[in-house]
Amino acid sequence: MSGEVNKCPQDGGFIGDSGCTHPNHEHSALVKGLLEKARLREPGMIDAHDAEQALREGFYVNTATAGIRVGFGKRLLEHTNSHREGKAMARKELLLYAVKTVRGGKRRPNPKGGPNSFGYAMRFEKFGMLVCTDKEGQVEEAFTFFYDEKKARGRRK
Repeated sequence: MSGEVNKCPQDGGFIGDSGCTHPNHEHSALVKGLLEKARLREPGMIDAHDAEQALREGFYVNTATAGIRVGFGKRLLEHTNSHREGKAMARKELLLYAVKTVRGGKRRPNPKGGPNSFGYAMRFEKFGMLVCTDKEGQVEEAFTFFYDEKKARGRRK
């Protein structure tokens, strides 16, 4: 019976930190819409509450070059919620940039995460994004970085 607890009733996939692992899992309209917006050249910011709801549901995206599925879910939500409220809200608003970074960013090993963990980096118009995964392919952390100190001073705190 304990083996059935983590099975998705929709498609039989395993339910973990990033939701159902089945590649054809049917997500909510919210998650579908966010994943579609993340395909834009500059995906833009989203409502922090929508980002939180999407991370609670969990979802996976495929990397463009390596064909690896990366999970967005509870681990990233815990990471963002570990910051003070204003900063946590601002980080959630950037979720689509993190998704786009995983889908098409440069991929390198992540020494902090151990074997088979990776970091994905991508440059956008006003900032860069670094997304780090653990050895299971779950997003642990997402960071923004600025190329120009003047731009960094103007960002939200």
